[in-house]
Amino acid sequence: MIVLAGTGFYGAGQDLIKCRPGNIFFFEADQQHQNGYPPFSPTCTHLWISLISHHAGARILAVRRGKITRSAEFKYFKSYPEIGVWPDRCWSAEIPSSLPLSLYRARLLSALCILLTDIIQTGFLQPHDNQHAAIIKQTIQAIQDHIWETGGRDATLDNLSRIAGFSKYHFLRLFKKSTGQSVHSFVNTARINRYHELLKARSAKKQIAERLGFSCPAAFSRWLRQNIS
Repeated sequence: MIVLAGTGFYGAGQDLIKCRPGNIFFFEADQQHQNGYPPFSPTCTHLWISLISHHAGARILAVRRGKITRSAEFKYFKSYPEIGVWPDRCWSAEIPSSLPLSLYRARLLSALCILLTDIIQTGFLQPHDNQHAAIIKQTIQAIQDHIWETGGRDATLDNLSRIAGFSKYHFLRLFKKSTGQSVHSFVNTARINRYHELLKARSAKKQIAERLGFSCPAAFSRWLRQNIS
C-alpha cells in the first residue's frame, strides 16, 4: 500500500501505524492487516498493489469518512513479463540472509519503481470498456491459479476479494460469472485435489491438515466426512 494523500492510522496486526503521503507498506500474503476502512477513517487516498500468480494488480481507493468514494476509475492488471520486472524475486525468500539490509531495501524499491512507472503510464492510457473486461477476466484467472497452487489455503472471501481489488459482493458475482462456480465450490475443489496429492505423497494427516489451512483437527475431520468418501 502506498499513501497518496491524507494522514491517519492503519492497522497491521496488533499495531496502529501512522500514515503520511509517500509512506509505503509491504504485507506478506498471510499477514493480518486492516480490512476495509472504519467509519472514523479520515479522508485519504491509497494505492493498493497486489502480487499474485506472476501478475501485479493495482487499484486506487479514495476514502471519506470510512466510505470508499472512488475505486473503479482506474484498474491495472499485468503479467510480470509485460511489466518487465519480477517483484516477488526481490522479496526475502530470494535474498541471502547475509545480504546487507540497505542493499535488500534498494533492490526492493528499485523493482517497485519500475512497477509504479508502468502503473502511472497505464493511468495515462485510460483503457476502453473492452480492455476493462479483459483485465477483469485476467484477474479472476489469476485468482483461480492462486487458489489451485495453494490448495485453497487461506483462501477466505476477505483475502481473495482484497487481492482482486473488488468488494466482496462484486467479487462473488464476477467470479461466478467468469467461472460458472461459486468461490466456495472452487476453493473446495482445489482443497480436495491437494488432499489427494498429499495423500499420494504419503503425508501424515496432521501435515495435510496444516497444509490445507485447517485450524484444528476437528474442523479437518468434519471436512473429510463431508468431502472425501
